[in-house]
This record gives sequence, structure tokens and C-alpha cells, in this order.
Amino acid sequence: LELTRCASAKTEALTSSDLAKLCWAVSKLDLTNEFPDFWQTTEDAVIGAASTAQSVDLSMLAWAFASAGGAESKSGRRLREALGRNALRLVEELTPQCLSNICWAMARLDPVVSTAEIVH
Repeated sequence: LELTRCASAKTEALTSSDLAKLCWAVSKLDLTNEFPDFWQTTEDAVIGAASTAQSVDLSMLAWAFASAGGAESKSGRRLREALGRNALRLVEELTPQCLSNICWAMARLDPVVSTAEIVH
């Protein structure tokens, strides 16, 4: 938990790949309940990372955000929009695994948005 606090305080210095791994770990280890402000404190860094991320990193950010219940967070809308916008930017580079992770994340974050809207 202390490691998560330290890492989130230094998010601006992390690469998009490092930040994606941090977000993935927080979600995978289910630390969001223990550190409820994680997405709020990392919001700007995650949005910035999404704009420079490679497809696998964007996929990890989307999966982490959706798995952690990011849609309910205060920063949910901004992060969701950044992830969607950058998925469209990278659509030609997305592997099938990355595409499926992003589509799953977007469906979980906003069930009203269809998968067709994400990939077209």
C-alpha cells in the first residue's frame, strides 16, 4: 500500500509503459479499495500516458481502469474519453488481444457505447 502511494505521487515521471504497469498492478491486486483516491491522483498522468502509449500500454490502462470500477470514479468520464480517443488513434496497430481488452473495457465503462463505435 505504501508503495502504491509513493508511486502515484511520482506518476508524472513515469513513462506510459511504467504507468500502465502500475495501474494494472493496482487493479490486479485489488488495491483500489485500500487506496480509493488512486485514479483521482493519477488522472492527469493516465490521460497524458494514453496520448503517447503504445497499443499494449493503452490496452493495459483501459483494462486496469475498467477492472477497478473506474466508471464510478470522479475522474471516470475524462479517463474514459481519453482511452477511447487514443484507441481510435491506434486502431491500425492494435493486436487482437489489445483490441479485445479495449473493447471489453469500454463496454464495462459505458455499456451504452457499442463496440462498433469504438472500432469504426
